[in-house]
Amino acid sequence: MSEKDKPRYFNFEERQRQKARARQREEERLARGEISGRELQRENMPFRKLRRDKVAIFRCKKQGSS
Repeated sequence: MSEKDKPRYFNFEERQRQKARARQREEERLARGEISGRELQRENMPFRKLRRDKVAIFRCKKQGSS
């Protein structure tokens, strides 16, 4: 079996390291004044490109959550 044919597994430890590096870069950008806290928050919003006029999000009546 070649390297590309082997199944790939999610490595939680590596993902934690990636996220820690990303947080460190964000903190450095804030410290240097390259970006404001508000701008950084907008960058990190998972659904920032979601168009509310195209996608409707409904709340579950039983649970009261979306």
